Amino acid sequence: MGRGAFGRQRRSGEFTQGKLDLRDRGASVVTDSTPSRKSLDQVAPGNPVWVECWSGHGLIVNTAALHRLGLSEEEADTHELHYERFSGTAQLSGRFTEYAQWVQRRRLASLATKGEKLKSLRAMSGEAINFGITSMQVMPTTSVEEFASLSNEAKLPVRIRAMDFTLPGTPSWTANSDRRGAGNISSMVRVSGLKWILDGTPLERGAALRTAYADKPGWKGQLDLSSSKLDSAVQRAWSSNDQTLFHVVGDRATAKLFRAMERT
Repeated sequence: MGRGAFGRQRRSGEFTQGKLDLRDRGASVVTDSTPSRKSLDQVAPGNPVWVECWSGHGLIVNTAALHRLGLSEEEADTHELHYERFSGTAQLSGRFTEYAQWVQRRRLASLATKGEKLKSLRAMSGEAINFGITSMQVMPTTSVEEFASLSNEAKLPVRIRAMDFTLPGTPSWTANSDRRGAGNISSMVRVSGLKWILDGTPLERGAALRTAYADKPGWKGQLDLSSSKLDSAVQRAWSSNDQTLFHVVGDRATAKLFRAMERT
């Protein structure tokens, strides 16, 4: 359920007029800088289209999807979120990466009805049981509080540990915010852990490296958290009884985390 956002439709080979179409693709969809919302508009002008790299790092939407998500074509940046724009304009390109992308996932999840969310959870747990899996650790697309409550209500046949994937604008993003709601929701559902992401992956050339990518001269990937934000996250980890989890891939991101730990 980390990438399987609530509200996703079954993907098909054809566009259904007016329906939100969601498709997973290989990394080339985001490593190629050409695709944008305008190119998607050309193939599906009347349909909201969401195309995401299967790694979970890299998203492109068309104009109809932009509007469905509640974004304007000139949506302003925030202190924590910076949107890619067409060169020389204030127009969003429709390409989203890292936290700007995951905030859109949560927006997408909010569009689903409660019934759709419960159905999605039961499908997820049913698939797990078919593979013989009886316990799952989940970094949900929706808020961890809603996810845990719905998981408990759905009476899933698997044990669930729900981790808070903190996002800009949410209470847990603030270093001194309270971790209310953590702990056992029931014998089958538990909330614990706070997840931060420091960089992307090599697939979309997002892992933060010390040297440039061989096929992308001058580009070393990107860091998702500022030094001050990372310091506050590490400080919080030391002072909290709740587990902190860091997604770290590149050597530069790893070194940055170790330095933050040494400073704390």
